[in-house]
Amino acid sequence: MRRLLAPQWLVLCAISWFSVAAPAAESSDAVPDSASVVLRLKAPKTTVGKLSEFVDAVQPGAGAAVQGGLPALGMGIVNPGLTGVDVEKDWWVITFIESRQKPAVVFVVPASDADAMRKALAPGFQAHIADQQVFYSDNAEALGKVRDQLSSKGTGLWSRLDSSSKKLFDNSDVSVLVHLRQLTKSFENELQQAEPQLDGFLTQITAAMPDAQRAQFMPMLDMYRVIGKSAVQGVRDSESLALGFSFSKEIIRFEDRLQVREGTPTAAFFASQPTAEMSLLARMPANKALYFGVKADMAGMIDWSMKMTKLLMGDIPAEKTAQLDSALKEMRTLKWGEMSGYFDLDPSGSGAIRAGTVAEITPTNRLRDLGRSMIKAMAEFQSLGFKQTANLEPAVEKIGGLEVDRITTSQEFDPGTDPLGIQKKVRDILFGDAGMVQLVAYQPTRSLQTFGGGTAELQSLMTALDSTTSKDTAATTARKRLVEKANVVVLVDLPRIVASGIKLAAREKVIPVDATVIDRLQLQPSFIGISVACGPTSAGAQLDIPVEQAQGIAKIVMLFIGIRGAQQ
Repeated sequence: MRRLLAPQWLVLCAISWFSVAAPAAESSDAVPDSASVVLRLKAPKTTVGKLSEFVDAVQPGAGAAVQGGLPALGMGIVNPGLTGVDVEKDWWVITFIESRQKPAVVFVVPASDADAMRKALAPGFQAHIADQQVFYSDNAEALGKVRDQLSSKGTGLWSRLDSSSKKLFDNSDVSVLVHLRQLTKSFENELQQAEPQLDGFLTQITAAMPDAQRAQFMPMLDMYRVIGKSAVQGVRDSESLALGFSFSKEIIRFEDRLQVREGTPTAAFFASQPTAEMSLLARMPANKALYFGVKADMAGMIDWSMKMTKLLMGDIPAEKTAQLDSALKEMRTLKWGEMSGYFDLDPSGSGAIRAGTVAEITPTNRLRDLGRSMIKAMAEFQSLGFKQTANLEPAVEKIGGLEVDRITTSQEFDPGTDPLGIQKKVRDILFGDAGMVQLVAYQPTRSLQTFGGGTAELQSLMTALDSTTSKDTAATTARKRLVEKANVVVLVDLPRIVASGIKLAAREKVIPVDATVIDRLQLQPSFIGISVACGPTSAGAQLDIPVEQAQGIAKIVMLFIGIRGAQQ
C-alpha cells in the first residue's frame, strides 16, 4: 500500500514546487521590444485617493470631486462601466506606433471578473486572459505581439532599460515609458527631412521680413536653427524616456529620465557635465523668492553664451570681435567650480529687482581683468529695437576690505518698437531710473555679483557666505527632497513672486488692487523644487510641488475671483 502511495506524494510535491517556482507573469513581461509607448496607472483606487487628498488640502471639499471621478477612468480603457475591472491593481496600456499607420493599442487590465470584462468589450475587440489579467485590443496583430511576448517568443523591452529607469517607472503612481529607439527607426524618413524642413521654414521667415528688421532677427533665428538640429541629434541618440508622476497629501512629484546609447554625441555631452552637492546654495541670503545652483562644463557654456552674445550684438567692429575672442579663449583656461544665486522682488522702492550670484572661479585676479575687458568690448550695442550701454567704474569703493566694481547698464528703446513707452516703464520699475546697477567683488576663490539694492545687497551676500549653514528653513527642506548631486537646482516660491508682482502693479496703478490685501493672505514660505542631473549615458529631472505652493496660488486666484465678483 505504501509503495502505491509514494509516487502520488512525489507528484503532489512536484506540483507544489512548480507552483511556487513559477509565479504569475509580471505585466512588464508582456511588453515586447517593438512597443512604442507604455503607460501604467498604479492601483487606480489608491492613486486617485492620494491625488484627492492633495487637492482637498489645497481647496477643502474639492478632493471629493476627484475621488468621485474614479469611474470616469473607465473611458480610458474602453470600459466605461469598469465592468469586471479590479481597481486595486495596476492598469497597463501598450501602444505600437509606426509611420503613416494608425497607432495600435493593447490594454492589460487586472480583472475581478475576467468573463464579465470580456463580455463588456466593444465589438471588434479581441481578448486574451492569463493570470487574472485581460489583454484586449481592436488590433489582432498588436494583441498577437503581446501574446507572443508572454510566451517568451521575443525580446522584451524591459531588458533594454537601465535599473534607474525601471526604478522610476516602478515607484511612480502614473508611469510612462517612451521607446525612443523604436520611434526613431519608425520615423527615420521624417527625421531625415526634419533639418532641411527647419532650414527651409526659417529661410522663409527671413525672406518675408522687411530689410530693416532682418539683421536684428537673424541671431534669434540662427539660435533656433542650432537648437532644432541639436534636438534631432538627441532623438537619434536616445534609447528611452521614462516619466513618472507621484502623489501624496504633502507633495506632487514629476520625474523623468532620458537614457541614451553609449558612444553617441549626446552621451559624450552628458558625461562631460560634472555634478555637485551645491554647497554654495545653502549659504545664500535667507528670505528670497528664488534660489539656483549650477555645476556643469562651464567652458562649453561660455562658448555658447558668447556666441549668442555676438550674434545679438550684430555687426561689431573687428577690433571688438578680436577682444571678445581673446577673452573667451582665456576664460576657458580658468578653473570653474559651482555657481549659485538668488532672485527677489522688492515692491517698496524704485528698482524692484534684488539678485546675486556667487561663482567659484580661480584665479580671480585674472577673471577680474577679463571681465573688465569684456565689459569694455561690449560697452555699447544695438539690437531688436533698443540700444544698450554699459558703463564700468572699476574699484569704485571697498566693502569688507574688497574692491568693488560698479557696472551701470542703461537701455534706450526705439519709439517705433515701443510707441506707448511700455518697455521703458517696465525697465524703470525693475531697475530704477539710473538703469541696472551691478556690483562685482572678488574673493580669493570666488566672484560675487549683485544686481540692485546697492552696497547693502552685496554686504548681505558677503555676510551669508561667511555662514556655514542656511538660515532659510523652507529652502533647506525643499533642497533635501531633490537629488543629492545635480547639475542644476532651482528653488522658487511662486506665490511670493506673484504677490510681489501684484504689489508692484498696484503701486503703479496698473491694477485696481489694494496691496495690503496680499499681506492678509498670509502666504506660507515654501519652494517648488527642480533638479537636473546628468550621468554617463543619462539625464534625469525632478519637479516637486509642495502643497503649500498650491495653497498659495489658490489663495491668490480666489482673491482675484472675489475682487472681480465685487466689481460686477
